[in-house]
Amino acid sequence: MKSIKKKIIILFVILLAIPVVNSYLSTVKIASFKNINRSNDFGTLKTSTTYTDPIIIDDDNPLLDWANRSAEGICIGSGTSGDPYIISNDVINTTGAYGFLIKDSRKFFKILNCNVVTSSTYGIALYNTTNGIVEDNQLSNTSFGMDINNCSDIIFRNNNCSFLGTTGILGSDSKDLSFYSNIANNNTNYGFNLDNLENCIFEGNTVNYNSFSGLRFMTCNLLTITGNIANGNYYGINYGASDNSSIKDNTCEDNSNTGIYLDNSDYCSVSGNKVKDNAVFGIELMICKNNTIIDNEAFGNIFSGIRLFGSNDNRLESNNCSHNGEDGIGIFAGSRRNVIKGNIASHNNLSGFFLFIVTEHNLIYDNMASNNLQHGIYMSGSDSNLITSNNANNNTLNGIQLYLSNSNSITSNKASNNLLNGISMSESDNNLITMNTANGNTLNGIFLFSSFGNIITTNTANHNVNGTNLVSSDNNIIFRNNLANNMYCYNETNSFGNIYEENICTAPSVPVSGLDPFVLGMIIGLAIGLGALALVVIFSLVRGRKK
Repeated sequence: MKSIKKKIIILFVILLAIPVVNSYLSTVKIASFKNINRSNDFGTLKTSTTYTDPIIIDDDNPLLDWANRSAEGICIGSGTSGDPYIISNDVINTTGAYGFLIKDSRKFFKILNCNVVTSSTYGIALYNTTNGIVEDNQLSNTSFGMDINNCSDIIFRNNNCSFLGTTGILGSDSKDLSFYSNIANNNTNYGFNLDNLENCIFEGNTVNYNSFSGLRFMTCNLLTITGNIANGNYYGINYGASDNSSIKDNTCEDNSNTGIYLDNSDYCSVSGNKVKDNAVFGIELMICKNNTIIDNEAFGNIFSGIRLFGSNDNRLESNNCSHNGEDGIGIFAGSRRNVIKGNIASHNNLSGFFLFIVTEHNLIYDNMASNNLQHGIYMSGSDSNLITSNNANNNTLNGIQLYLSNSNSITSNKASNNLLNGISMSESDNNLITMNTANGNTLNGIFLFSSFGNIITTNTANHNVNGTNLVSSDNNIIFRNNLANNMYCYNETNSFGNIYEENICTAPSVPVSGLDPFVLGMIIGLAIGLGALALVVIFSLVRGRKK
């Protein structure tokens, strides 16, 4: 009886084990299949070899072509897309011009996991070559890690080209190249130095602490530059005379000049980048047009977060440019027809937005320009701009300041609780100031100095000392404003020919000459002092009579 029970238990255990064993065998088969597939991807890699002569592949030279070098054991494969030539795991320690040289090649190839330790000029040089993968290589002790000229359809991935005599990766006159996750740090000149490239990708590369630029591009077109780290260089990304590209989600910090610099480059998108703590600007556009600068973070830069110089028809939108050493966003020197929308420019050491010298026909709207140590928005020598629907509150000087700026439209802005004035104009003529709110400023809601022919209408300026205050300003029109609950509705000093009509007033409604807040304070103080003196005299006389 015990024997029968024992047999039944054994049979039951065997039946339970069969699915488990099948599952295990299936897993082993899948794992083996994956390993086989991975091995097929890379071919049967040859063992490591140390070369003291350069490896040269010249597919126009029968003595040096791929087939001949394969017969010599330098590479394996047949040069097709499914079976590329592979050079792998070698150490190249040579003198002369090159460690590797591949030229005039159309075969499919891979250079994998090689260590190029050489006093050559170029570690790996590819000339007039296509259809390659260059991956996981270490290059050291050369002037240039890689030199790429007149090439296409090559992927460069996970290569290290650092601490070199000149440049990590040099490229020119090429198209359809891809650079992923390469490292080019601490080089004497550039991390990457690239000229005349088209339709190339630069993604996830690290280019730190190079003496010049981390990534330098010149006369390039249709590039994608995304997710790179370019810290501690002179320029993080230097993009010159290059068009139609995307510069996105890069980190450019602590560079000794500018994080991202575009020079004479058009139709580019610069978005989602972090450009912080650079010694000059976060992002600068120099003589550029039709670019989109959107969703960038530009904090802690020594000068401006973003600056445009001589640049037209660009769009700056939804950038955060705060805590910079000068202005949040600066528009300089003949920059025209730019659209500045939805940006935050707060807590900067100068102004949130600064327009300077012949910046005309720009649209500045729906921005936040608060808590800056000077002005929210400051225009100097700038005409015919539209400043609308911005928030310029709580700044240390004025909410909006115009100096030597004419024919601008300042409309529907909030300029309240500033330490001096809500809106201030100095030597600025023929401007339209309408539908703004300028409440609770320490001095004036709207202040004009030596400014003529301006129209101030339909504004709300409450709870200031003066609703409007004009000094040496003639022939301005102030009508249909809400100037309630100020110490004075409006005030004038040495001003003539101004027209006041249909304003709402709950304070003295006739312009008073000479009673600005400072003088008024002196008068009130003098009256209080004289009153106190009179009381003392009367009290003394009364005491004397009693005695």
